[in-house]
Amino acid sequence: MFKDKLIDRALGAADLPITIDRSRCMRMRFDQNNCPVCISNCHSGAITVNDEIVIDAKKCTLCMVCVSECPTDCFDIKEGDFFSILSQLRKSQNSIPYPVLGCRMVAEAEAHERTVCLGSLSDEHLIAINAFMDKPLQLNLTSCAGCNNSFVADTLKARVEDIRETTGIDVAEKAVLIERRTDLKFEEINYDRRGFFSAVKNMAFIGASGLFEDNSGIAVQAYSQKKLPVKRTILNAVLRKTADKEFSARILQEYAFSVQVDATCDNCYSCIGMCPTGALKSKRVEPEPGLLFNSSMCNGCALCRDFCFNNAIALLRGYSGEHYFEYETCNKNLCRADTADEVSCHGQ
Repeated sequence: MFKDKLIDRALGAADLPITIDRSRCMRMRFDQNNCPVCISNCHSGAITVNDEIVIDAKKCTLCMVCVSECPTDCFDIKEGDFFSILSQLRKSQNSIPYPVLGCRMVAEAEAHERTVCLGSLSDEHLIAINAFMDKPLQLNLTSCAGCNNSFVADTLKARVEDIRETTGIDVAEKAVLIERRTDLKFEEINYDRRGFFSAVKNMAFIGASGLFEDNSGIAVQAYSQKKLPVKRTILNAVLRKTADKEFSARILQEYAFSVQVDATCDNCYSCIGMCPTGALKSKRVEPEPGLLFNSSMCNGCALCRDFCFNNAIALLRGYSGEHYFEYETCNKNLCRADTADEVSCHGQ
C-alpha cells in the first residue's frame, strides 16, 4: 500500500517543472546529515526526505523556494536557464527603458522574460542581476497578492535586505521589486531595423565573450561525479566580471568558504569522495601528500568536515586568500582568524 502511494506521488512529481538529483542531496550522500533546508522552507509541506526525496505534486504550489534555498542544487528548474533569461533581458535593454522579469503562473502579468516563479531567485541570482544589468530590472510581483505563493514577495524583500545588511550591496538598485501595478513600467519590445541589428549584435557579443558559462545538461545522478551548483556558478561569473576589489571582497566574505586541515589528518581522502562539487582533491607533489582546496568550487555544505573520521577539517565562512579560482593547500593561512566564522551546518 505504501509502495503504491509512493509510486503515485512519484508519477505526479514527474509533471512538475522541477528536477530532483538525489546525488546532490546532503542527506542522501551522508546518512548522518540532517539538513532541513528544503523541508523547513516548503510552505505547502510538499517535500519529504526519507529513503527518497519526494515532492507531492498535489501539494506543491511551484513557489520554487526549494530551488533557491537548497545549497547543493538538489532541486532545479527543468526549463528556463537563468543565464539564458538574463542574456535576453540584457539584450532587451537596447530596445526598452524598463525590462521586466515575471512569472509563468499568471499569463496576463506583463513581462519580457519569465521564470516559473520569482521565488526561484536566490541571493546569488539577485547579486548577478545587480552586476550584469545596465538598467534596473523590474521584478513583476503585482500578481503575488492573489496567488498561493503570496509569501514570495516577502521572501524576496527579506533576501534583498539580508544582502544589504551582510555585504553592504544594495541589489535593489538593479533588482527592483514591483508589487503595485501602478508602479510597473512596461513597454512592448518593438524592433525597428536599427534596433533589431543592435540587439543581434549585443546577443552575439554576449555569446562570444563567454560572459555566462554554459549551464545546460543532464542532472548528475551519480555520487562519484562532481558538479558545481548553479548558484555557485552564478556567483563565480559575477566575481570574474567585476573589477571592483571592494565589491569582490564583500561577496567573498559572506558567500565564499575556506577549509582548514589540522595535523590529525591522515590523508585518507574520504572527504574528497564525499565532496559533491570537486572542491577538494589530493596533493601528490613532493615532499609530502596532502589536500588541496578550491574555494570557488565550495558551496559550504560541510560534508567534508562531518564525514572526516579524525575531525581534522574545519569549514570557515569567508575567503581572504589570493587565488580564489585556484586549488591551494589546506592550511591556516587560507583564512584570517580575525574574520572567519566557523560554519556550523550546511553553510548556513
